[in-house]
Amino acid sequence: MTLEDISNLSQAIAALAVVVSLIYLALQTRQSARNQRAMMHSARAQSIRDSFYRMGDPSFAAIWRAGVAAAPDMSLDEAQQFMFFARAQFASFQEHFLDWRAGLLDDDRWSATRAGMAAVLATPGYRAVYRLSRIAQHVEFRALGDILFDDAKGKPFPDPASTWLALAAEERAALTQGGAP
Repeated sequence: MTLEDISNLSQAIAALAVVVSLIYLALQTRQSARNQRAMMHSARAQSIRDSFYRMGDPSFAAIWRAGVAAAPDMSLDEAQQFMFFARAQFASFQEHFLDWRAGLLDDDRWSATRAGMAAVLATPGYRAVYRLSRIAQHVEFRALGDILFDDAKGKPFPDPASTWLALAAEERAALTQGGAP
């Protein structure tokens, strides 16, 4: 084997090593992107859970129910607590919108978030908070919010607790009758 053959062989090995390194790097980048999306979805899910835990917390549940209904007898402190909670939810909706627009949140997850925002915009309390805070929102999110706001006007918002109680009563009745509701 000549010196030239050895040089050619070493260059071929080096080129192969570069190709293998690029393939490995592409796989690592893909895995890193998956991990990033999984972390984002986990953070989104945690945000949703935190909101539900807060709404069910005995120290806040009555305030939330009064805020949703925009009860006129709420104290200023209660109104402020509800308003800040609702503004935090709108901020979360906005972040999910921006993540979706950037391709970081899939369509199914965004669709569920959008439906949740549309549902809360059917309540007087959330509508008032939206009107108060809309100017501070991203222009594209505000445009979407305005559409959802207009679409939700006059639509009923089912009281989740009352609805659950009615459904639970149906399920209990179905058990005693031996069938499904």
